[in-house]
Amino acid sequence: MAQLKRLPAKYGKDKSDIWYVRIWLPEFNRYKFISTGERDERKAKWYLTQVKKAQFLVRARIERDINKALKQVDLGGEIIKKDLSILTLSKRFIKSVSLRVAKQTVRSYSSSVDNLMDAFRPTMSILELNPDSYDKLVTHLRDIGLTDTTINIRLRSIKVFFNWCIKRRIIDVMPFHVQLLKIGHRSPKLMDRSELDAILNNIDDIPSKQAINVYLHTGLRKSELSPKNHVLEGNGRYLKVIDKGNKKRIVPMPENVLNDYQSFMESGRDVNKVSRLFSKAREKSGIKDPQKTLHALRHTFAFRKLYETKMDIIQVRDIMGHTSVKVTEGYSRVGLDYLESIFGKNNDTKYANA
Repeated sequence: MAQLKRLPAKYGKDKSDIWYVRIWLPEFNRYKFISTGERDERKAKWYLTQVKKAQFLVRARIERDINKALKQVDLGGEIIKKDLSILTLSKRFIKSVSLRVAKQTVRSYSSSVDNLMDAFRPTMSILELNPDSYDKLVTHLRDIGLTDTTINIRLRSIKVFFNWCIKRRIIDVMPFHVQLLKIGHRSPKLMDRSELDAILNNIDDIPSKQAINVYLHTGLRKSELSPKNHVLEGNGRYLKVIDKGNKKRIVPMPENVLNDYQSFMESGRDVNKVSRLFSKAREKSGIKDPQKTLHALRHTFAFRKLYETKMDIIQVRDIMGHTSVKVTEGYSRVGLDYLESIFGKNNDTKYANA
């Protein structure tokens, strides 16, 4: 792959100040240096981008010519053909990842590669993608109405797809640099008492109400309440949870929530149904904020724990199972005075001393 380099000082100041594009020539087993004629690195990078685009186009033409030639080859009645279309590779990719990741993650990957095919065309060879393809992809994702947050989720999944192709030596490098969109800081949303009451009043399903109480007082992620992702131990005093990345953590089980937890587990109710009922009840309640989902109960739990521990970020990080303390720090931006107004003993809320 082409790289931007400067020549060593021994070649003289006139040459060493200029940026060169270095290209490896495997047939000659050496590098070739192409002068950009620029001393400004920013301008030289533009030149480098043009060289990379040219490389992609050459590789794409070579691949098309090879595929054409292979269509004419017949060994024992069987045609040899290497199909590098995005459609074929995406099917292989989804089949492969299905063996090792959760169903919800597979659905996310599937939606992302579908978006990739819609932005271009399913039969397009992956070798035809180039640095300009990134802009076309992002434009398409915005045109179909996705938020920047969702677009970043799609881009991360597409990057996983490209890495999968690289590991299988289908491609040598990323077709384009997958750059996430910049998103302004948004504090996690908590669910206040009036909102939660309104939602619960619009849910008739008793097991779902019990699950909501468990989520509110344990801070579990939605999937972590599934039987396969946790075990109740210590005579009902705590849950041993298997969280994202197959990591284990201990989550205290409040005594006054244990009965709801046991009743919900006995009901066999699916956590996805609980989530759907919660969202429908939120809409019926007239709560328009799309962030007030079932996951907002986890945020509410984190805020309450920060208040109870006097902003002990490390302790809250461990309970929440955050991979980085930076995630937990996002909750601390609201300030202790605000948390006092929500969770303090003098406030009539169901969160206090839970």
